[in-house]
Amino acid sequence: MPTSQHSSRRLQHASIDEVITFLETSADTGGRRTLLEVELGPGGATPMHRHRRFAECFEVLDGQLTIHADGKMHALRAGDVVRVPVGTTHRFENTSAGRVRFRTELTPGWVGFEQAQQVGFGLAGEGRVTKGGFPKDPRHVALLLEWTDTRLVGRLPALASPLVHALTAAARATGEERRLLERFVTF
Repeated sequence: MPTSQHSSRRLQHASIDEVITFLETSADTGGRRTLLEVELGPGGATPMHRHRRFAECFEVLDGQLTIHADGKMHALRAGDVVRVPVGTTHRFENTSAGRVRFRTELTPGWVGFEQAQQVGFGLAGEGRVTKGGFPKDPRHVALLLEWTDTRLVGRLPALASPLVHALTAAARATGEERRLLERFVTF
């Protein structure tokens, strides 16, 4: 794949120290996988979550990354790999003082994940996210969770599930979902 295509698929978050480059999309691979490279600054992390429709594989290229998966902690360095099966509760974080660069492979490929990253980073570029990088509009949060097949874990997220569904329905009914996709999704 030409370098120019990679650079057009490079997303830099305006609020947090994170860069994502899509190396292969679901469309590129006939739905087989989505492959991305992530650069994450110190303290960068995701909340505990799970996906019902795709597995993830994390491979550290440079630096250190901690993966919490199914009750176990994995401290990864360059060359280390952790596979997270479908439905497994997990999160990742950079607990080091330096940047980490790693690859994430989603199998099968997930178009919704690709779209959500473009929308989320686009909203950040317009100043429409919190200091922590989350969209200010709860409808946008709900859409990103839906598109990425992300189910947050814990008592509060479980109670919020009906609200997420209602907000997603509202975003679709009002045309907000369509507007976000048209504005931010380019590949």
